[in-house]
Amino acid sequence: MYPGAVEVCDGIDNDCDGDVDIDAAAPPTWYADSDGDTWGDPTAPALGCEPPDGHVADLTDCDDTDAAVHPGAEEVCDGIDNDCDGLADIGAVDAPTWYEDADSDGYGDPTSVVQACEQPDGYVDNPADCADDDPFTYPGAPERCNGFDDDCNGETDYDAAGEVDADADGWLSCDDCDDSDPMVGPFGCD
Repeated sequence: MYPGAVEVCDGIDNDCDGDVDIDAAAPPTWYADSDGDTWGDPTAPALGCEPPDGHVADLTDCDDTDAAVHPGAEEVCDGIDNDCDGLADIGAVDAPTWYEDADSDGYGDPTSVVQACEQPDGYVDNPADCADDDPFTYPGAPERCNGFDDDCNGETDYDAAGEVDADADGWLSCDDCDDSDPMVGPFGCD
């Protein structure tokens, strides 16, 4: 400490002018924190040995007018970059689940999913398709006599349109090789 010494941020009157840390050389930079979230605005710096009121050392806030927006915040579906990573809504915690609809029948494959705020092309919000490679197979589809569960109800060819069970053996005529004999079903024919 002596007159004319360089004042530094150390709580001491280094230059003996009666002021402590005033006009200190190379003081730290502080950043305005208007929204009070402890993350500072990189476009509003201030120099000083101590932070001015409403300033912090951090400079990574991407919206200093909204306390819910800052690095590390949860990303939500709102069109805003909540976590300051440069990407709005990507990885949002409240993003709905979408299911791939490869056959474009309006029902998706429950095993092929993505989460996104906006519905991606080729995806739907209904995971009930039991055969996503067949546009004629989906919940509520007309059952056809074809050996497949067309309506996704767990039963094959049950109540196929236009088909009857003339011998009342539980097999529709399309599956029953002899629909006049209740003792003969699809497995009794050679």
